[in-house]
Amino acid sequence: MALIGSRKDIAKNDMNFFAAFTESARKTAQILLTAILIGLIFVGAFVIWWLYWIFSNMGVKSDIKDLQEKLADPVYADLEVEAQDLQNEINERNQYYYALTEMRRVVDEKTPADTALCDLLGESIPNDSYVAQYELTGSQFTIEGFSFTYYGALNMVNILQDSDVFHTPLDAAIEKVNLDDVSAGSTEEMMTNPIDGYYTFKVIGNITSSAYISVAQYVNIDGQIISVNGIETTEYSIGSAYEYSDISSIEYNGVVYTLSSVEINGSAVDADTLNSIITTDKVTGRANADAKISFIYQVTDTEATEEGGEES
Repeated sequence: MALIGSRKDIAKNDMNFFAAFTESARKTAQILLTAILIGLIFVGAFVIWWLYWIFSNMGVKSDIKDLQEKLADPVYADLEVEAQDLQNEINERNQYYYALTEMRRVVDEKTPADTALCDLLGESIPNDSYVAQYELTGSQFTIEGFSFTYYGALNMVNILQDSDVFHTPLDAAIEKVNLDDVSAGSTEEMMTNPIDGYYTFKVIGNITSSAYISVAQYVNIDGQIISVNGIETTEYSIGSAYEYSDISSIEYNGVVYTLSSVEINGSAVDADTLNSIITTDKVTGRANADAKISFIYQVTDTEATEEGGEES
């Protein structure tokens, strides 16, 4: 009977199987070794992080302890009182600065008259007119007098209006009067003139070419209005536009205040205007005359609740 295979073939097959088994075992050992190394790396990293956290925590606790011991020193016993005293001093100096800027605003708004004003008035008086008096109050120049004709006084107004002294249209009032009603201060020549009718005139004009817009900010703290800084006064040409933006909120002593009211020359704007100012975050207008704008801020109810803690 013939054999299925020779001994040599069987031995060869056994050797191939043993080699394949050895290679598989080697790969398995490599995978296992890699997994062990990765595990050791993760464990080592965790141990290092844990030790770092422990030592860091110990350092923080040590710093806290040192700080507590330092604050317990009598030198720092009145630190809070000193801080409050410094804050009060800052507030007082701030109010003093506000007063200085307020006086500066008043000075800026006092524009001196043109030195040629009197000469101009003298050159503008017609032969049939008489100036009884003139007065300069602030930036307003007032002229009063008499004229034999209506157009004589009107001609003087036109000459003055064409000059560079007056920067707004002149306001003129011309009325006819009887001789008996003429002021006792008139000259003897006028009183003895055979004409039985005269005209009295009054001319008012603004001699300034600029307007001053002043801006101030205040905070309302428990009903007490405190100026945040000084008054900012800016000169504008008559009729030019002005704009103040980024006004919806301010920070004062670490607290954020929101705009609650706007006053122009001491009068609060209406609700619609205030809402428009808050929405656009700016105030705009034209400098037709001197004006003072006040922005008043206060802490909102939500912010006050958050600072004071939750309501019970």
